[in-house]
This record gives sequence, C-alpha cells and structure tokens, in this order.
Amino acid sequence: MAECATLDIDIGNTRAKWRLEQSESRPSGAILHGGSVDALSALPVVRLDCIRVANVTPLAGTESVANWLERRYGVVPVFARSSQTCGDVTCAYQDPQRLGVDRWLAMLAARRLSDRAYAVADLGTAATLDFVDSAGRHRGGYIVPGLHLMVESLLRRTADVKVVFEPPECLDPASNTIDGVNRGALAMLCDFVTAACERFQLEQSAGVDLLITGGDAEAVAEHIQRPNRVVPDLVLDGLAIAIP
Repeated sequence: MAECATLDIDIGNTRAKWRLEQSESRPSGAILHGGSVDALSALPVVRLDCIRVANVTPLAGTESVANWLERRYGVVPVFARSSQTCGDVTCAYQDPQRLGVDRWLAMLAARRLSDRAYAVADLGTAATLDFVDSAGRHRGGYIVPGLHLMVESLLRRTADVKVVFEPPECLDPASNTIDGVNRGALAMLCDFVTAACERFQLEQSAGVDLLITGGDAEAVAEHIQRPNRVVPDLVLDGLAIAIP
C-alpha cells in the first residue's frame, strides 16, 4: 500500500511555512513568497493525499493558490476557516470569519499544550496576542506592528534614521542610533506582551501560560520577563485540529 502524505501550508504576510506529514518523517521549510503564488514552486515535489492550507494574505488570491496547488499535486486543497467553536475552544468574535485564521489555529493548537488559561503571541510581520481562559473561551486579543514594521515606520517618517532591524543582545539604553532603534522596538513589543498578560492574569483564578510563535518568537521570548514557551509551528499544528 502506498504511503499516505499530507502537506500543511501556512501562508503568512511574508513567508509560507510548510510541513510534510508522512509516516516516518516530518520535513518542513519556509519560503519567502513576495506576494507571488509562483514562489510556491519551492514546495516539495511528492505524491500527496491531502493538502491543508492556512492563508492570511491575498498572494494572488485564495482561488489562485488553490488552482496552483491542484495543478501541481492533483489534489484539491482544503483551506482552514475560523469558526465559532472547534473542540472546546470558543471564538470571541461575533463573526468568526473576521478573525485571522492563523490566530484561530494557533489558539486551537495551544489548547492542547495548556490545562489553564493561556495567551498566544504570534510575532511576525504583525504581532498578535490572544487570550483564552481555562474553560476554552477566547477572550479577545490585540494586533500591533511587528518588530520590522516598527522600524520601517521610522524610516518612512524620519530623515536621519536608516536602520534595518537586527535582534539586539540586550535591552539596555543605547548610545547609538542603530542600537537605539533595535532595542527600543524590541523593548516595546516585550513590554506590551508582558503588561497585557499581567492584566489578563488579574482576571483568572490561576496562572496564565504564555506560548509564543512566529518568525520573531525567539528574538522576543528571551527578553520577556515572565515564563514562556516558544512553539515554532503552532499554526501548522492547528491545521490538523481544524481539518482532521
């Protein structure tokens, strides 16, 4: 009998992450897509039984992505959608379709990793922070600029600041412009996540777990002054829950 294989794809604003689910291996990778569906040609060439997709960027349109994948693999891809409930997690949005599916999938996957209230920080082009109580009720969240967007906003509005974000080693006040921008952006995001989690914890009867994912997870996690856990592929993990 031929081996079954499932390709999971998480298409974000900048990158498309993928993971191949096979019986004995789970190869994975990431692609900078530049907004073009042709970038998906870097996906592995393999016989597939199922394709599951989370897409939060136009990337030439969802229909174009679906057609491209079907032509390449001969399999109709299934796209995840945010819903009112999945398992024991309930969405806070009145219209769940307006909640980014990446946020929803990350919350579903995080539920499997925490038996109490938790927060999910997804730190990429945009930074999102969502809260779920111990009963699985989504309590809402925040969306703020990610680290690179913060720095780019300075480039657009200031003549003398020419900095490309690089993760700093510390958050001490800086004595030069480059470090001042990099440390300042990172400190803002770390302090935002920490303060928001502390406010949420005041409402809970027990502690709050903080799970961090996304491209900037490692850079931020080590500077956050509260226990946290980096889980690089929460969105991919959530695909198997939303589309079993």
